[in-house]
Amino acid sequence: MTGTLATRNIGRTKRRTANTAAALFVGVAIVSCLSVLASSMLASVSDMIDDNLHADYVLVSAALSQSVSPKAVNDVKHTAGVGATTAVRTLPTVKLMQANEQFTAMAVDRELLDAMYPATHQEGDAAQAIEHGEIAVGRKVADSNGYAIGSTVEMESKNIGIDEAATKQAIAAYEQQVGEQVSVHRTGRYVA
Repeated sequence: MTGTLATRNIGRTKRRTANTAAALFVGVAIVSCLSVLASSMLASVSDMIDDNLHADYVLVSAALSQSVSPKAVNDVKHTAGVGATTAVRTLPTVKLMQANEQFTAMAVDRELLDAMYPATHQEGDAAQAIEHGEIAVGRKVADSNGYAIGSTVEMESKNIGIDEAATKQAIAAYEQQVGEQVSVHRTGRYVA
């Protein structure tokens, strides 16, 4: 007798049953499509990192708004078995004067471009430009702003006054509280 009441209700309210079934099918279809889309995007980003970043590990500060400390970078650099390390520093106050879009300026060592993230499909030598104190600009930014090798690019940085004593005190307090917490993401060599 199990299910007799349910069977009778289905027969009596066919329209409501059909609407409920249709809603369930649509819901399952939407969830399935979103799952496929999310996994595809994740695989694409992972492939892009695996294909371009020649590193085993990437170190990221526990406080994502701050860089990994120079001491931690130095400790990793002097760890047995580590082939190459480099620090990447974001420069939030630097901007291009006539840029058509927002961008993130970063300070990098030549080692990043030589060993860990070699630039492909480029004009000129980005690593050599960095070594000589020049800038390297991505293809998209160069194309949208009309830059070519040898172009003069005006940059501006806000001059921010820093209270050295307060900064040292804040850094000491932060390092004491958090220690040298570092999140390690398995992707490639060592990048700080």
